[in-house]
Amino acid sequence: MVLFAHVTSHLDGEPYPDLLSQKGGRGFPYLAFLDEHGDLLATHSGERTVENFRATLAQAREFHALLARSDLTIEERYQVFLRECALGRIAPQDVQTELAAVATGLTDEQSAIARQAVADLEVKQVLGTLTARSTPEDRIELGARLWGMHGEGKIPSDARQRQAVWGMILPYAEARGDVAAMETALADMRILLEGNPRAAPYFAEWEAKLDALRGTPPAVGPNAAPPGG
Repeated sequence: MVLFAHVTSHLDGEPYPDLLSQKGGRGFPYLAFLDEHGDLLATHSGERTVENFRATLAQAREFHALLARSDLTIEERYQVFLRECALGRIAPQDVQTELAAVATGLTDEQSAIARQAVADLEVKQVLGTLTARSTPEDRIELGARLWGMHGEGKIPSDARQRQAVWGMILPYAEARGDVAAMETALADMRILLEGNPRAAPYFAEWEAKLDALRGTPPAVGPNAAPPGG
């Protein structure tokens, strides 16, 4: 095992400028265990204590040992597949092939969980293409792509990831005049941010934008009458 410390910055010419996002990081500090090829074996969550670090390292070693075996049971292959999806170890072009390879012998419930894992992975991979160097137009195109994936039923199960998806779809909807996308995004964001007192200005801003897309005149007060009334 080799310790590697990387400091992410926005300086031109720095080595590995997108390493954090490539390895699943979204904030600082971020601890991950990689194999000899640089692929993720485990990421640390929870309290940052020596005991917890050792537990995450044990998970990484256990997973590494499973990957080295050629005699996995159906259940073990299934568990390896789910973990590879969660860690983003499967290339986009290989996802469906890997799913088909592991699907034989699974229960209906396991198959549904595997399909959801694939959807989560595909959405995560698309979100991972966003970098600090992405232009506003890049973000709009990314939002369009995510909205298309939503139409295919590829909806992330993780609340934070769903929030990130809608955060990309909303600017796309505004730029392209897509009322349905904005309505759907705001409806789910209200569920995700329910009870958050700081969300009110956010929703007020986006509801005004939605009214503008619909061509609805803005109200001037709680008892505002329609024009000409």
